[in-house]
Amino acid sequence: ASDHRYAATLDGFDRYAQHMPLAELKRSRPFSLLVTGGSAVSSNGVRFGKGHGYFDFEWAVLSELGLTDQFSVVADVVHDCQFVNEVMPAERHDVAVDWVVTPTRAMHIDQSKRPRGRVYWEMVPGTEFERLGIVAELREILGLVPL
Repeated sequence: ASDHRYAATLDGFDRYAQHMPLAELKRSRPFSLLVTGGSAVSSNGVRFGKGHGYFDFEWAVLSELGLTDQFSVVADVVHDCQFVNEVMPAERHDVAVDWVVTPTRAMHIDQSKRPRGRVYWEMVPGTEFERLGIVAELREILGLVPL
């Protein structure tokens, strides 16, 4: 039973995780719930801080594979002090969350008009995403030329 708790940590991930190629993942059903953390989140569901955009990129990749859609719920789990009761502007690649969950409350934010996620390929060159193996894998699945 203690291995379950350890497996949920970054060190446990390194020990227990198994690589799943995107082609295999693509054969799965769409994700109904995605949970992320954040440095801070606004009242309109925009996450901001030092996440480097990894969750946004993961959402885009999953969307390109048809694994997220308008019915996929995105929740952000933060401490109470990380919720900012202000409307923040979002970049076109930002994924606004449907739920903000803190130790003392859960707030629903209507994201029914959230656009379908996509990878903005023109933004990838020169970033850390360019070196990720899933970029080449996704480009191959989509029939795009390598970067």
